[in-house]
Amino acid sequence: MKKISLAAAVVGLTTIGTLALGQTTFAAEGDTNKSKTTQATVEVQGGGELLIDRADEILFNSVKSQKQEQTVKEQKGKEAMVIVDDYRGVTDEGWTLKAKLTKESFADMKGMNMFFKPSIVKNETAATAMDTVGPLNKSEQLVTSINGSKIADSLVDTEILLNAELVVPGKTKASEYSTDIVWNLSEGPEA
Repeated sequence: MKKISLAAAVVGLTTIGTLALGQTTFAAEGDTNKSKTTQATVEVQGGGELLIDRADEILFNSVKSQKQEQTVKEQKGKEAMVIVDDYRGVTDEGWTLKAKLTKESFADMKGMNMFFKPSIVKNETAATAMDTVGPLNKSEQLVTSINGSKIADSLVDTEILLNAELVVPGKTKASEYSTDIVWNLSEGPEA
């Protein structure tokens, strides 16, 4: 009877050892797969606004009254910019940015004419700027736009450097002159 008990104990230990080895083997296989990859998803929906985020004041250099006509540039380091932000999420409708003068213009006051030579600083692959805008007057003039075929590849924000110039006629009386610029941003192609 003792022999049977001993044999049963040996068989029992062997079984436990096999089970333990089996579990150890299983744990070792599990150790090689301790990293997992999962996916995170978010849907950013359109429906936001199309807006002018920034429209800088234009500051021209001072000039002295003289006999000849003068072309005046913007103050260095203070070049005016307009920034358009498009949060609509629309992929088939572009936009246009136009400018005009309101009230009395430079031209109405003393024959002065203001021009823009806009350049796209950000979003240049989608946006198109006019070579020259002006002379500005009380009628809207196209400054820049993005057409519907390029809007899908467009960035959210478009930065336009105005590169403004002012032509001051000869014999202009010494004084300070100013005018207001109205910016009009609209959806879709130029009307």
